[in-house]
Amino acid sequence: LRLALLERLNLDEADPDLLQAAEIALILWKGDAGKIGSSFTFAEGDAVSAGAFAALPERVRKSVVPVLYFKEKGKKEALFGFASHLMPEVLILVRTSAEPEGKPLFIFLPLTEKFALMNAETKAE
Repeated sequence: LRLALLERLNLDEADPDLLQAAEIALILWKGDAGKIGSSFTFAEGDAVSAGAFAALPERVRKSVVPVLYFKEKGKKEALFGFASHLMPEVLILVRTSAEPEGKPLFIFLPLTEKFALMNAETKAE
């Protein structure tokens, strides 16, 4: 159903950010680590994000929808957040590039107690 709704978009009239969110959602729904790895850039030292997202159960990956959109006035970059109602403790942030050929930045955030403790330890150092 979601795919059918996305395919109904009139590409000539659709907002470019809406189209970009739809393209990102399609990549996430397919959940292929290789495709995710080649479609996005990753934060320094974060080589496991694509594999971690791809390792989620298929029904979780296919239920990921855009839940956040932010774009500063006058800027080309946009920030999208994607989440699943089946696993709300996982958030995927994607920041688009200002460069036409640039890849979006992919950030996989498993908002778990372990993640929170890891961040607290990092800040304490």
